[in-house]
Amino acid sequence: MPDAETGDHYCIIEKTYETAIKSDLEAVQPGLYAELHAEATENLGRRPGKALIARYMARKLIARDIVPQTVRAILDAVNRLVTPTGQRFTQPAGEDVEDFPWDDDIPF
Repeated sequence: MPDAETGDHYCIIEKTYETAIKSDLEAVQPGLYAELHAEATENLGRRPGKALIARYMARKLIARDIVPQTVRAILDAVNRLVTPTGQRFTQPAGEDVEDFPWDDDIPF
């Protein structure tokens, strides 16, 4: 199996998503993955499924302001795709986000 790697047009995850995230979270705080996984299964029922557990854990990580390295690498690669100059989107100087003309017709 190839090593985990994120390029501009691809991402190879270490074994499984769960394995990669567990490894990332262990580097942040030992036992964090197990703690959040146990909390998810306790709150979501006996067999909630991988997707629901992942979503639960993602929301808990966001609340703690934690972005796993694997997710950060994917986000950075996507950002490079949508901003080919390598510049991240930033709010124009002097403009308030509340005044930005967001398109309210987006269906999601």
